Amino acid sequence: MRWPPPITCLVACTMLVGLLGTVAGLVKSLPYAPESDESVFVDAAARIAARGDLDPYWFGHPGATVIYPLAAIYRAVYGGGMHGHTMGNISDLYLLGRGLSVAYAIFSLPLVFVVGRRVFGTTAALIGTWLMAVLPIAVAHAQVVRTDSAGVFWGLLAVWLSLSIGDQPTFRRVALAGIAVGVAIATRYFMVALLPVLLGATLVAYRHSGASGGWVRPAALGCAAAVLGFLLTSPYALLDSAALQKTLRAEAETTDVGADGLSPVGNFVWYLTNALPADLTWPAAGLGLLGIVLALATRSPERLHLLGYAAVFLVLISASPLHWHRWSIQILPVLALFCGYAIQNLTQRLRTGGAIALAALALVSIQPGYQLVTYDVQQIATPPAILAREWILANLPRGTRLAVEGYGPPLAGLAYANTDMFTLAEPGGADDYGARGYRYLVVSSAVYDRYFSEPHRYASQVAFYTDLFARGRLVAEFDSPVPAPDLFARIAGAECTCALHPTRGGPTIRIYAI
Repeated sequence: MRWPPPITCLVACTMLVGLLGTVAGLVKSLPYAPESDESVFVDAAARIAARGDLDPYWFGHPGATVIYPLAAIYRAVYGGGMHGHTMGNISDLYLLGRGLSVAYAIFSLPLVFVVGRRVFGTTAALIGTWLMAVLPIAVAHAQVVRTDSAGVFWGLLAVWLSLSIGDQPTFRRVALAGIAVGVAIATRYFMVALLPVLLGATLVAYRHSGASGGWVRPAALGCAAAVLGFLLTSPYALLDSAALQKTLRAEAETTDVGADGLSPVGNFVWYLTNALPADLTWPAAGLGLLGIVLALATRSPERLHLLGYAAVFLVLISASPLHWHRWSIQILPVLALFCGYAIQNLTQRLRTGGAIALAALALVSIQPGYQLVTYDVQQIATPPAILAREWILANLPRGTRLAVEGYGPPLAGLAYANTDMFTLAEPGGADDYGARGYRYLVVSSAVYDRYFSEPHRYASQVAFYTDLFARGRLVAEFDSPVPAPDLFARIAGAECTCALHPTRGGPTIRIYAI
């Protein structure tokens, strides 16, 4: 497809903005510590590259479109020396993996545009693409070796191919769309929500075309192609059923502080009233809701397909015992496009040219733009956990007994008597640690904020931290920088769900002497 030069330029500039925002601070805490879940994908890819055994032995997401491309990258870069490299400095392995995630995120943006332009129009597509480029939660999860940005890419590709069946309903187009759906599912299981899009697009296309034989056979072909796409991408999910079952049992956790305690209906309501408005920011969420109402009024099949995809996806992730902001990332492009459609529609109805569109775009951009700048500044700066590590090395003799909770400074192998656990909160309080010979407690807001957000459920943990903060001797504290907090926080709001844990911005690290 060929776009007019101005459109091509705008999309390219949006990709450049997205790239600059995503690569800022890509190093994070390396070489001392990877981010959440990264080691699962890096270890599997490195093992495949080093040994030539294509079984990843892990199928949690299942993550095939991250693990296998990353293994190929490792093999191409390191060749036969792969095993020796993994035994030395592994920072490069994580950076290559993060580069793959960034590539998925940036090349998703043209797909947002082509889907949006087809379904809504050029203005809506440009606005939706821009929003997706600057949403902090999408940027943050494109900076780590995970399946979030890969899921966005393959999901949008599957949507585009499914909708393209309407241009010329043929078995070839149905099969290609089905394979793309299968590859998306091999990235993240939740992408099975794409099947209704495939089937709906096939039904509408074949009924409107009047093709003989009806739509049942092509629909069956699409489903078969989806199964084939999944198996071609993740064959060992079938060949290694023991590892598959073991992984799924491990992934099927029912408790996680800050992400559990709700029913499926409660999860669904939480996504609608908490996660999505926070991730999109309220102005964009409000316009997105307006766009959905306007789209329903048109009864356009393609718009209904997109809305159905988002709705089914929300139902699927709500069925889990847990709820996470990051689980909704794959449908954020769809909601961003509905936001763009609302702005486009208002512009056309009010006949004000581009003034309304620019004003609305500014309205929906200021808060995520501020959040993204704040996040990138924090990522470029030395992380609080690393600052805390440096302080400990400079001020505390080796062998000092420390108790460090999750998301704290990485101290492995440094000869500190270190108790590393998720939370330090114990019924005995800080005095109990002192009785056992510990001299310092190191706590992180990435942990204690979770308990303070639900004090009615975690009264004992809240009491522990409250007592520690009141009576403990704070010897050092490390936080992430926030540019112009007073001015811009009033204008744009300071809350940001971009971090990998449920805190706002980077975690605060506090070191108490006891």
